[in-house]
Amino acid sequence: MLEFDEEIAITISVILGLILPFLWIGGIFNVIITGFLATYLTKTESRSYKVGVFAGGILGVLIFMLSFLTPPQLPYVLPNPIQLGIGTALDGIFTLVLGFFVTIGIFAFLAFIGGYIATKIFETPQPVEPRQKKNRMIIKGRFKPKKKDKRVFKRRKLN
Repeated sequence: MLEFDEEIAITISVILGLILPFLWIGGIFNVIITGFLATYLTKTESRSYKVGVFAGGILGVLIFMLSFLTPPQLPYVLPNPIQLGIGTALDGIFTLVLGFFVTIGIFAFLAFIGGYIATKIFETPQPVEPRQKKNRMIIKGRFKPKKKDKRVFKRRKLN
C-alpha cells in the first residue's frame, strides 16, 4: 500500500480527477473516486475522510474555474446591458457566488462518501482490552446515615 503525505495524496487524486473525464469516467463517480483515492493514498496514522473532502473541494474549485472557459449556448441575443440596469448585474453576481458555494458543497459531500468508504475498507482493527469487573456494592432497601455523636466531653482539671 502506498503511503504519502496528505498534500501529495490530494495532489495526485485531483490530477487523476481532472484526467478521468477524458477516459469517459465523469460526473459523480469521478468525484467519489477522487475522495477515495486521496484517503487511500495517505499514511495510516493520518488517514481520514477529511482528506477526501479537501480533495473534492479543490477539484470543485478547479472545475468551477475551468467552466468559465466554455461559452454558454444562448438561443437568443442578449439585450443591451445598459437597458437592463444594475439590479440584473447584482442578481448575476449573487447567482455566481451561490453557485460557487453549492458546487464546492456538492463536490465535498461526494468526496466525503469516497473517503468514508476508504476509511471503512482499509481500517486497521484496534486491539480490544478486556473490561475489568467493577466491585459493585449491593444495597438492599433504604438506609439512614448514622447520626453524629452528641455527647459532650468535660475537661478535666489538671492538678
